[in-house]
Amino acid sequence: MTIETGARRERRLGSRTRAFTVGPASGHLTVSYASGGAPVRVEIRMAKQGSTLHGLLDLLSVSLSRGLAAGVPLGDLLADCLSTRFEPAGMTDDPQIPLATSVTDYAARRLALDCLPYEQRQELGVLTREERAAGEQRAWPLSVGIAGPRSG
Repeated sequence: MTIETGARRERRLGSRTRAFTVGPASGHLTVSYASGGAPVRVEIRMAKQGSTLHGLLDLLSVSLSRGLAAGVPLGDLLADCLSTRFEPAGMTDDPQIPLATSVTDYAARRLALDCLPYEQRQELGVLTREERAAGEQRAWPLSVGIAGPRSG
């Protein structure tokens, strides 16, 4: 598949591959980056060749990559993949994403954490444990009344 970035095609792309497990299934997520650091190609592969899930994830990979090539913002592409529910689902081996509702949910969360700034991830509801904890600490004084103890 040829990936176009704007008016010119990149001849060499840097990439990063992550192995992952979601429930009992394992796979690889590869993201290729243009020279400026923007993601331009996504590939999601499951270990079990020939499965229906493997084929559907190939289709999703092509759709995400073509959307990026057409200039669709990554956040818009990922929004539809978040919280999708189907098997395999469950615990992951990724400490930043301990639980996923599907492989597409995991891949979208991992892509958001790796490629989107905090503000966009916050809009999508994709935060690390540390970011969630920091947000709860900031919200804590606002959720507690400021009245002192009652004198009786």
